[in-house]
Amino acid sequence: MTSTTEPKLPSSEQQTKAPATDVKQGEPPPAATSSDPSKPPRWMSYRSGDRDAGGKEIKEIVHQSLKGAIYLTGGDNLQWDEEHNLAKHWHRATAEAIYLLTPAKITIKDPLERNRVLKMLAAGLTRALHATPDTDEDFLAPAREFIMARRQEILQIRYFIAAVVTVVAAVTLLTLMITIVFYDDKSNVHQFLIVALLGSVGAIISVLQRFHSIPVELYASRTLIAINGCSRIILGGTFGAVFLLLHRGGMLLQVAEGRPFLLYAAAFVSGFSERAIPEVLAQFERQFAVRNTSQSRPRRRREKS
Repeated sequence: MTSTTEPKLPSSEQQTKAPATDVKQGEPPPAATSSDPSKPPRWMSYRSGDRDAGGKEIKEIVHQSLKGAIYLTGGDNLQWDEEHNLAKHWHRATAEAIYLLTPAKITIKDPLERNRVLKMLAAGLTRALHATPDTDEDFLAPAREFIMARRQEILQIRYFIAAVVTVVAAVTLLTLMITIVFYDDKSNVHQFLIVALLGSVGAIISVLQRFHSIPVELYASRTLIAINGCSRIILGGTFGAVFLLLHRGGMLLQVAEGRPFLLYAAAFVSGFSERAIPEVLAQFERQFAVRNTSQSRPRRRREKS
């Protein structure tokens, strides 16, 4: 009788022991593949008050779907976490959002206004997240227009405030000098102070009339905008004084001789119109150059003869 030996079965411990994976020390474990439909993406577990994959605290979740999440973090920052196979339109939209966040943070200081801007940017990114790959839509156009318009408005208001403060200071100082220091003075100083004051008033009225349309550089600093507003008033007062100087020199508005109120009105207009005095000076410079040229020609002829 032939005896047969049965094969030795492995123990239960050997049956359940998983094969060892070759993971080097210091490397993170392999990430779970997205082919497992039962495991949602990591951003689906984000909640307000939690921290995202980068360790930033989530303040508010604006949008959350299987394609990605868009949320606000501390410091008024807009963040997003998305899948890695999105089309080029998504990368264009995120680059534009990063570009627009800089002027929004620098210019808009009101928390409610800034939160509104961030929500508009998040809404544009949400549309980009779910758009078709071949789209050419400008998803952030409304947010861009709002940010640029709000920035220009804020800069124009700073320009106006600087101009008003300057004219109040100038009018106060000049009025004190006219009424106290040079009250009984009949010299030219008294009249120059008056026309400088009227030129400053004309300049501020010009600013009041058209400060909504005053061109300002969108990326200029607040200090530079304030300096521009102050300089507009200073130039108005200076133009009024220059107008009187040209009149006293016999080069301008001789019909106002002996008629001080007409002269003061002209000084006001010169401060109101910032181009009046520069155009007069340019015309005078051309006339002076032509006169010098015409006088130099006879001298040269005499020297040759």
